[in-house]
Amino acid sequence: MRQIKPALAPALGLAIALAVTACGGPPPAGQAEAPAADAAAPAAEAPAASADAGDVAARIAAADVNKGKVLFLQCRACHSLVPETESGKIGPTLHGVIGRAAGSVPGFTYSEAVANSGITWSAAEIDKWLERPSDFLPGNKMVFVGVQAPADRAAIIAFIQQESAKPAAP
Repeated sequence: MRQIKPALAPALGLAIALAVTACGGPPPAGQAEAPAADAAAPAAEAPAASADAGDVAARIAAADVNKGKVLFLQCRACHSLVPETESGKIGPTLHGVIGRAAGSVPGFTYSEAVANSGITWSAAEIDKWLERPSDFLPGNKMVFVGVQAPADRAAIIAFIQQESAKPAAP
């Protein structure tokens, strides 16, 4: 059995924690659960509140892009941030997703729900999608429980915007 180099152990632990969290499972032993305040959000934090584009824009402007990079590891399991969908990924590329029509990445087979949605992805639409994809667009085939914390969704969107602004590698 291989031993993990001590320098890699924290990164491996974070990757495992994010994978378990992304799948909706319990946190690894010794890791605290999210604070109760996030789990029991007040009614004002309901999906209708996240639909306010101004609120979303303000959260993105204040977002921690570095935190978004770490949180994007959940997304990275299925999506890339390069202009073309990477082979082996089960989701379309998210490079340049803001302003793009849903279901429009060439070569990717979308669910009927996404392909026929008529959605043009804005930061506010992505925020609602990330909150709970199955509620936002019933019938889509993305098996991801969602990101409940508005600040975390904003950080992910800010990171996607930052990466999408970078020129493609030669």
